[in-house]
Amino acid sequence: MLEKIKLIFEKKSLIWILAVMDLKLRYRNSILGFLWSILEPLFMLLVLYVVFNYILRSDIQNYPLFLLIGIIFWNTFSRGTSMGSNSILARSGIVMTIPLPKIALPFSSVVTSFLMLFFELIIFVVFVIGFQFYPPFSIVYLPLAFVPLFILTLGMSLSLSVLNVMYRDVSYIWTIILQAGFFLTPIIYKMNILPETLQNILIFNPMSHIVIWVQDLTIFGKTPSMESITYTFGSSIIILIIGLVTFSKLQNKMVDKL
Repeated sequence: MLEKIKLIFEKKSLIWILAVMDLKLRYRNSILGFLWSILEPLFMLLVLYVVFNYILRSDIQNYPLFLLIGIIFWNTFSRGTSMGSNSILARSGIVMTIPLPKIALPFSSVVTSFLMLFFELIIFVVFVIGFQFYPPFSIVYLPLAFVPLFILTLGMSLSLSVLNVMYRDVSYIWTIILQAGFFLTPIIYKMNILPETLQNILIFNPMSHIVIWVQDLTIFGKTPSMESITYTFGSSIIILIIGLVTFSKLQNKMVDKL
């Protein structure tokens, strides 16, 4: 496992090249190009804002910003793991012909998703200015959320990338899980509106903590508790370790499946 981590650092230039290539290929034949990375969360924001602000009457303060920042961070996880799950299968030709470390492929997909995250955060800043919202001082701690988000996304991507080669149903199952996960993560609502029993279950999801962090830090001026920080980092690291172990054990077997 330590060899895999060392290999990642040694091949950081290759990972960056692959990540930028992923980003360019994603919008290669589209008219709007990189603008889609901005329009995608905006379309989702518009639909959800209309539904929950006008139809279901959400009383959350600064709801458009609350909703947008949650969507942005969820999209990073969703996009990163989805791209990661297909990263090896989609590049089977490269894997079979070019001697490159296979771990670089899911890693580069996660880097790509974070490049898109920074594009989307620019839009969030525009919304903040447009709504004449003065962020609380706690927003300076927002980068704290990037670390467990990256670790969690990478860990899931490593496991999914090799499992999807071994069993092609994995990516379809993961898509369904992500769709359910969006509504089971407090993105469009606050956790405290749910029954306590359900809260106690959903709070085991690291993404619930991360989304609550970013909403609290950017909108409500609250900082995460040490208990939440410890759980989120701990669970994300465990998922990364599982991902590294799974990848190490299956990477040679999956070549026969490509």
